[in-house]
Amino acid sequence: PLRAAVRAVRQSFERVWGEKEGWRKQFREARSLLDQREKVEHEIAHQWRATDWITARGEGDAVPEVLRWSGQVKNRNVTKKESLKVCKYLFSHRESEPDTPVWQHLLTYASNNFGARNRYVEWAYSFLDALRKFEADVECFSLHGVLEGTLD
Repeated sequence: PLRAAVRAVRQSFERVWGEKEGWRKQFREARSLLDQREKVEHEIAHQWRATDWITARGEGDAVPEVLRWSGQVKNRNVTKKESLKVCKYLFSHRESEPDTPVWQHLLTYASNNFGARNRYVEWAYSFLDALRKFEADVECFSLHGVLEGTLD
């Protein structure tokens, strides 16, 4: 009687869940699909999107001086040509003055070319946005990595 009861339970379980390996396979496939979905969602969340306004990082000490601003700044939509010109400028100054941080070189460039603080902060955020936008270009990708601290 005990064996018959165990057999009956096992048979009913198999009818509901299928074979032991069958439900494990289905679970692995579902988990794989969920992992793929999470990966795609992560990629989409970190893709560049065109915006008219950029949220500033604030005015704390952790924020580079050229980016210290509160609220929103207008996106000037820096062109690829201008981005590459600035990349070359920053990399050449970085090589000639290796002890000076890249953010300081960017501040010097921005303040010399755009004068008033609100204008150069606007430009700096727009430039960072352009680096993300044109990250397929090696120079833009490299400089963005250096500025954000992901590359040396």
